[in-house]
Amino acid sequence: KYNTNSDISWVWENNVTYATTFAQDHNVELLAGYSSQRYTRESNTASGNNFEDNLIPWISGGPPQFRSANSGATQWSLLGEYARLNYNYKGKYLLNAAMRRDGSSRFGANNRWGSFPSLSLGWIVTEENFANELGALSYLKLRAGYGVTGNFNIGNYTQYPNVGSGNYPLNQTIQIGRPITSLGNSLLTWETTKGINVGIDMAFFNGRISLNADYYNKTTDGLLYDLEVPASSGFNTIKSNVGKFKLWGYELAVSTINLKGNLTWTTDINVSINRNKVLQLGANNTPIGGIKEQLDTWRTEVGKPIGQFWGYVFDGIYMTQQEYETQPHGTTSMAGTVRWKDLNKDGVITADDRTFIGDPNPRFIFGINNSFSYKQFDLGIVASGAVGGDIFDGKAEWLELIDGLFNTYSDVQYRWRSEQDPGAGIIPRTAPASTTGQHRKDNSRYVYKNNYLTVKNITLGYTYSRPVQGISSIRAFLSIQQAFVLSKYGNPEISVNGLNGLKEGKDAAAYPIPRVFSVGLNVNF
Repeated sequence: KYNTNSDISWVWENNVTYATTFAQDHNVELLAGYSSQRYTRESNTASGNNFEDNLIPWISGGPPQFRSANSGATQWSLLGEYARLNYNYKGKYLLNAAMRRDGSSRFGANNRWGSFPSLSLGWIVTEENFANELGALSYLKLRAGYGVTGNFNIGNYTQYPNVGSGNYPLNQTIQIGRPITSLGNSLLTWETTKGINVGIDMAFFNGRISLNADYYNKTTDGLLYDLEVPASSGFNTIKSNVGKFKLWGYELAVSTINLKGNLTWTTDINVSINRNKVLQLGANNTPIGGIKEQLDTWRTEVGKPIGQFWGYVFDGIYMTQQEYETQPHGTTSMAGTVRWKDLNKDGVITADDRTFIGDPNPRFIFGINNSFSYKQFDLGIVASGAVGGDIFDGKAEWLELIDGLFNTYSDVQYRWRSEQDPGAGIIPRTAPASTTGQHRKDNSRYVYKNNYLTVKNITLGYTYSRPVQGISSIRAFLSIQQAFVLSKYGNPEISVNGLNGLKEGKDAAAYPIPRVFSVGLNVNF
């Protein structure tokens, strides 16, 4: 197989800046500019199979019927115009205003341009004459800002119906055709986020304690997302500007110098509290996700946080035939199969009995960094964690299947076998109804609380200054990454879809984060 790729990326920017001071205390800086950017990729692939032996070095030496070639190209471009004003009075009253207008090739011809203004204000209070009366407060800055940002990261050519190659029968022969392979949306436009931010920066005791606090409130409109469409259309999704979301929260950072002298100790702590709410989804507020009963774990719905877990509420096992006959059940249920709660109280278990069963969004996340030094020794400990939020054990959908295709959890040995041997009342019987019809559906038993603390890194070092002529210092160190994790769930930081905001927090058996031991030597000349 032979592959070649040719990538060309260029950016061209032109800026003009003007700065002046008038009336001694008024400082102004103006900037205006124009930018253009383009990225192009061309690719070629050729392959061959069924060679007579390994001595043939070229694809052309293989049988013609087993040779193939393919090529392709993709391109996108971005144009921008921008202007910015910076102003301050005596270095204590601050103003920044900016406007940017961008056009992207990834949108339809009538929707390519977006305008993104911003404005921020600041006041350094400790520059005022009365600052001497603030006692232990050595620095104080108040700030506020408003801005609009845009997102165009949706891939190329999603605004057009894409065409591929395919075969079709005509007059009893196979003809080569050009079918549509994806739906286009010429109405696509920029995803925009409008937000305000209010913050305060403080320092006490000549910088021994520093504090930064922020509150933000922003609204994302026209989220760019692959919206599911009916299968009768011949396609699965279409890229759309699907809705409006509100996001708000608080961020706090504290830095302290705990000890000074031969032994120094500094600490940095940050805490983030983030919330969100869905305000609108398309024209009809149709929820996103949660359509299928398995492997469709998330649902985004108006009035709720983004990307919550969706499924049945686990209610044990039908332990006896009498329980099965006298309680609500599904059409494929039987004694020994899993039991869901009949939430709509209609006497039967159907897809309408599903509900929100968890939220992957934590109540708050935090990080802690401690640094120590004593003479030539230094020690750093970095930790992070989260409180609140849930994680979905997607492995269980396979490891409790009991159909002989996969390994299983050890709890499977305590499955329901009969009324006389009912097991622990959690794992159902091995009948097909339990494996393919009921137990494998998304449900609340797979949802776990996800509080955790991870010590990300511990590094111990020793520095020897000027050991020999020509070398200024040598530092030897030992470090441990992912030193340990405190969690009731084995792998709390995993997410099969990464940071996809609509589909986070599911463990689908990805490889765990490894613990790495490192020994190193830094030599400075």
